[in-house]
Amino acid sequence: MTQADALVPVVSYARISADLKRDEHGVQDQHKVNTETAARYGWRVVHEFTDNDKSAAKITVIRDAFEEMLRVVRVGKLADATIVQGVVVVAEDRLARRPGDYERFVDAITYRDGCVYADQRGPKDLYNPDVENMGLVGAAFAKREVQNIQRRMRRSHRARAEQGRPVGGPRPFGWHGDRVTLDPREADLLRQAAKEFLGGRSLHSIVTEWQRFGVKTSLGNDWTTRSLKVSLSSPRICGLREIGGELVRDSDGNPVRGQWATILPPEDWTAIRAIFDGRKGYFVGRDMKVGRPHPVDYRDPAYLLSGILRCGRPAPGGTLCNTPL
Repeated sequence: MTQADALVPVVSYARISADLKRDEHGVQDQHKVNTETAARYGWRVVHEFTDNDKSAAKITVIRDAFEEMLRVVRVGKLADATIVQGVVVVAEDRLARRPGDYERFVDAITYRDGCVYADQRGPKDLYNPDVENMGLVGAAFAKREVQNIQRRMRRSHRARAEQGRPVGGPRPFGWHGDRVTLDPREADLLRQAAKEFLGGRSLHSIVTEWQRFGVKTSLGNDWTTRSLKVSLSSPRICGLREIGGELVRDSDGNPVRGQWATILPPEDWTAIRAIFDGRKGYFVGRDMKVGRPHPVDYRDPAYLLSGILRCGRPAPGGTLCNTPL
């Protein structure tokens, strides 16, 4: 037996909610810390589970790596039969931000005797009910803090919008990184696309041409008809702002003008939105011709709690199906 074989085999779990740069540096740093933590306690990392750019607070988000980790921990081995006897994370809020997920993790890791668990602060005995309860309280507080952060962000966004100030996030196509001054090339592309769309050209045709010439979104992705529709129908393009589907207005009821340079005049944006709104409720082909209307129940929930409930059927390996119903 080698020295490595004598070390306790564990898996490393890393998660980050928003990877704006799409370079995975956040989760990579977490795995590095987890490896150091494991070595400190005589353990060795045999596999890394990563949920990059995925929230642990939203019930609608399925973390594939988290679900697979639960299955592996419960059965005690990876798909290649490598033994697994524990989990290492940087902090418990990387693991779970909802009490239900934390309970599922505890059930999986305590399903067999002798499993270990640690975060950056040290090992924790999850077989001890008091330690488990402390973790549940921590998950509940984490959930509450997420809700508080969301409320503060909504208030902040509303205040900035009412002042006409740009908000953070990925750089919008057509503007420089300051989100105020125009990128001449990108702005011209959007301006020309709007003109051609109002003239009857389809979004699919425009996108096909952009793809042929190598035009990318601000995140470096290929354009789709959906992403072009979002850009052209966004009120930002004419200096306005929406929150919850409604234009932000001042105390006199007038739309608030943003402090950024505009690409289209308001009347062109209004005409574009009118076209899109006129197609709601109908199937639209690639040529953007309006077809037959949607059925009455198209995309409407067929049953009570559809999209909220999740399947509780046992899946192979002892985990639950967890598929949205």
